[in-house]
Amino acid sequence: MRQGLQEEVVALALLLVAGTLALGPAVALAEARTQRVAVLPFTDLSGSKARDVGGAIRETVTADLAHVPGFSVVERERIESVLHEVDRQASGEMDKASTVKLGQLLGASIMVAGAYQRAGSTVRLTARFIRVETGEIIGAAKVDGEAADFLALQDRVTVELLTSAGIPAVHVARFRKPRPRLKSLRPLELYAQSLAAPTDDKRVEYLRLAVAEDSGYSYAVHDLEQIEGRMRAARAEQQRANNERVARTLAETRAKLAANPTADERTDLERILFAMLLTSRRDHEAASEARRILSDKSRPPAAVEQALGTLVEAEAALRDEEGVLRDGDRYQQQLPSGPHLSFVHLHLERVIARRRAVDKGLAEIDAAIAEIPSAQRWDLCRLASVYEQKAQERAAQRLLRACVAVEPVRKEAFLRLLFVDVALGDFAAARLDAQRVIELDPANAHHAENVLATIVPTDG
Repeated sequence: MRQGLQEEVVALALLLVAGTLALGPAVALAEARTQRVAVLPFTDLSGSKARDVGGAIRETVTADLAHVPGFSVVERERIESVLHEVDRQASGEMDKASTVKLGQLLGASIMVAGAYQRAGSTVRLTARFIRVETGEIIGAAKVDGEAADFLALQDRVTVELLTSAGIPAVHVARFRKPRPRLKSLRPLELYAQSLAAPTDDKRVEYLRLAVAEDSGYSYAVHDLEQIEGRMRAARAEQQRANNERVARTLAETRAKLAANPTADERTDLERILFAMLLTSRRDHEAASEARRILSDKSRPPAAVEQALGTLVEAEAALRDEEGVLRDGDRYQQQLPSGPHLSFVHLHLERVIARRRAVDKGLAEIDAAIAEIPSAQRWDLCRLASVYEQKAQERAAQRLLRACVAVEPVRKEAFLRLLFVDVALGDFAAARLDAQRVIELDPANAHHAENVLATIVPTDG
């Protein structure tokens, strides 16, 4: 069945528009208003990965045909479900009668089947339109060209089919548009894999790879933006619910603390309070609460230990290096065997290592700048990268801001600026720059969202 089905399916996909060809332009258009079309995966006649590129072609053709007045397309999931049943029951190739039966099972009036064949750097696309009621082929197209022009070839097939079907030129014209050349067919394969992926996370993974492979593959770019937008909305809703839960728990804990608990009960409640504040990234509030407890000389050693440990954790999250050095050393002196000691040591080591890197970079920066070709020294983003490499984030931040002010098209600079903001602990700037990445650089929006979701404090 597979060979026959794929060749039928192959040609079906782009032909779908030609479905009403046999009736003449006027009648064809009238009938098209009620035509339900099923586009099958295009068959790979080259003999490899029959459902990868072919599935991508089917999806893009379906997306295009959905915009043609008079067509209603059958959903891909419905087609796959029926194809699965046909595959399980079929013992040989799918003949014309089987193809018609498939169309009947799908509730389609027109089937679009197509094929593609690659030979070296050239590609041939073929497609045909089959009327389910009669089994006749009512439109056909064949185009040849370079693989790099795959999207343009696909449009040419669609144009030929629509034209042969008698669709008015006004509806055909939208497919006569310039198309970017593809670097390879790999983005189509990745796009097809995204369509078959079981979860949105996996789909996004494939789509990001496709966009990274070729940012001109608009179908992958569009789907990635759609799915990430949906996932972003879901995360926002989840975050809202989490915030409400945390707020309730904090209110309950504070109410218990205000009810004059015993010393041990107070220490236990403060442990819960600190855990909630740190996990919800309310780092300023955690630091403030810890300082309040440390200022009370009557508090028992256990309360002092957890408050001082929490203070160092919060200061590290806030990139307060002076605070980490001061309070980390205080912890070591007062609590040399305290339970937070390993974390305190880790934060101290990181601050010390960073300061050494800053000093070393400062000594090397002039020589590094001198190595930049004179023709590139006017490029503020290029200059900023040298300061970044030498751990001079404050200067890098100024240069990156100047760079995007002069050349806002340098989208990658916004993401770099975001990470510099975070390194400096400039979280107000980080929030603004994260939003700019999300709005202006969709391919890297997930990085900005991760920064907002895991690093930037939620309380200022």
